[in-house]
Amino acid sequence: VNDEIKALLSKKRSAPLESYNIGEGLMQKLKAWEDVQRIVEEYNCSSEKNNESIDVLKSTLDSGGLAGERRKELNLRNIKIRFSPEIANLCDEYRSETATLRQKEDQKKSVRKKIDEKIVQTFQDYKDYLNEYLENFGTNFRIGDLDKKRDRTSMRLEFNIALAEEKISLGNQKSGIVDRSFRNVLSEGDKRALALAFFLSKLELIPDLSNKIIVFDDPVTSMDDNRLRRTFETICGLRENAEQIIILSHRPDLLYTFWNECGNKGNRSDTTKLLQICRQRGAPEYSEIREDWDIESSINSPREKHFRNVLDFVNGNSDKDRIEIGKCLRPLLESHYRYCYPDQYPSKMKNLGEFINRVESSNENSPLYSLKDGELEELRFINSFAVKFHHDKNKSLPTTTISELTGYCNRVLKLLGRR
Repeated sequence: VNDEIKALLSKKRSAPLESYNIGEGLMQKLKAWEDVQRIVEEYNCSSEKNNESIDVLKSTLDSGGLAGERRKELNLRNIKIRFSPEIANLCDEYRSETATLRQKEDQKKSVRKKIDEKIVQTFQDYKDYLNEYLENFGTNFRIGDLDKKRDRTSMRLEFNIALAEEKISLGNQKSGIVDRSFRNVLSEGDKRALALAFFLSKLELIPDLSNKIIVFDDPVTSMDDNRLRRTFETICGLRENAEQIIILSHRPDLLYTFWNECGNKGNRSDTTKLLQICRQRGAPEYSEIREDWDIESSINSPREKHFRNVLDFVNGNSDKDRIEIGKCLRPLLESHYRYCYPDQYPSKMKNLGEFINRVESSNENSPLYSLKDGELEELRFINSFAVKFHHDKNKSLPTTTISELTGYCNRVLKLLGRR
């Protein structure tokens, strides 16, 4: 077609004024060419559209769409697995177990709430009984409100005391000396009264007390005469409510008083027994109980007289002069340590000073070695004060003030475990 058209154009240039007819064959060829051009143009248009679509898809894939499609595919696979019969049964079991666990948690919360309410109510009952006993013992403090502290698993109650309109916390081992707490606000007598009040309050809440045996271990240590009397009355009142009452004490005079007070209001009966726990004859490392104890002789022994004199002086009930009281201190300590360490402090050892020297020279294998930790130093101080009351060659009487003598008497009583 191209050659035929060029030949026709060449003739026309040679004779521009001549007319030439395009033959039927060439016309058909031109028409066919036009058809080819149209088809190519349509193809190009279609290709451009496809390219645009490809460009859009490519841009989508370049921005992370492929990863998203893969996640969709994975999710569809998981859905298929989830609803397979085996996995569907497992899921049903899991939902059932979860519902049961949730129900148990609700029950646990309900029970915990009831326990917390019971704790609060029980301590409130304790508080009422405690304050009643504290008032009866003549203390100047009362149990205050409860502080509730909860952690993840339980609730903890902390009580405090109300003293002269001040709230005193219980405190703990980390409480400093200057921090006001039970440890440094209450006297030893107050602490003993509080401990006894707790014990008695517990007895109030025991429903079958008549089937119980109650044991009191030195219930009146560090108590003044008023609290002694109130304690006698309280314990004697319990004897009608309990199966049996046992009272242990190092003080024969107090046991003698209990014996009389609790024995049918002064009339001793066969139901009131007085027993002595002492070292077994021939085997001092063991103890035995004796029923043949002559308590009247015990309360009239020199040791008991010395102790009674010192205690009465501290409590302001003594008619003895200061010299007499001072003379009681060293013999009282000597009898105490002879009783506690009979092998290390035999009767042939003359005085307390020799015993102190033996303690100083003791080693770790000696029973006396434990006295070196604090008690030895206190013994030295007390002995240096008490020794001046026993120098016969010194015709001048030793001088001491009531305050000084009272302080040393209290230190002696503390060593004896009576303060």
